[in-house]
Amino acid sequence: MKFLALYLRAPLQSWGASAKFGERTTLAFPTRSAIIGMLAAAAGIDRSDDAWLETVKDLSMRCLVFAPGQRLVDYHTVGGGYSTTNSWSKRHMSPKANKKTPASVVTNREYLQDAIFGVILAGEERDLLDSLAEAVQNPVWGVWLGRKSCIPTEPLFAGLFNSDAEAEETLIARANAKSTNAPEKRIQKIVLEVPVEEGEEVWHDIPLSFATRTYAARSIRQDTPDASF
Repeated sequence: MKFLALYLRAPLQSWGASAKFGERTTLAFPTRSAIIGMLAAAAGIDRSDDAWLETVKDLSMRCLVFAPGQRLVDYHTVGGGYSTTNSWSKRHMSPKANKKTPASVVTNREYLQDAIFGVILAGEERDLLDSLAEAVQNPVWGVWLGRKSCIPTEPLFAGLFNSDAEAEETLIARANAKSTNAPEKRIQKIVLEVPVEEGEEVWHDIPLSFATRTYAARSIRQDTPDASF
């Protein structure tokens, strides 16, 4: 078995699980669909390639929360400031309900500020993990942390390991590498994939098809390490 460690740090991150009309929320940790989508972009996989999603379906995922960040709500408008007399500009404006009068679309979008996460993906297919590690280091397409405006401040790749303990230790060291004058960053929370009977929550974020936005469910549990950790 191999373990791929990813380090997620950026001024803004957003891990949406739902979007209702103008409200775009974020979870407190990365979703599986977002991580798999990020890897797919790095590997140059087309969104219609459901067969590739099948190859990564059996990978387990564990998320380490080093800094949960602060929640930010951005008042966001789309379609404002265009000229109503210019035919080209009007094509880019969102219509009102009457489909005639142009209008701005208002949304509230949530982000996590200054959050730090570590993600460990594990699987038996060594060649698959090797290819994902290579893709993350040399991405075909751009990668971001939930939304296109959330660009990583550091390389995502933290290493490919033969044990979960090695991967975790490396992520802890990475989180503290530039914090010599700051308090030590410890794992504040661990998000685990567990059997249904051991789960606390069920999330529909296992991607079966990005083209049709089809997802399967997984059970997770959020653990808090001992203070002596």
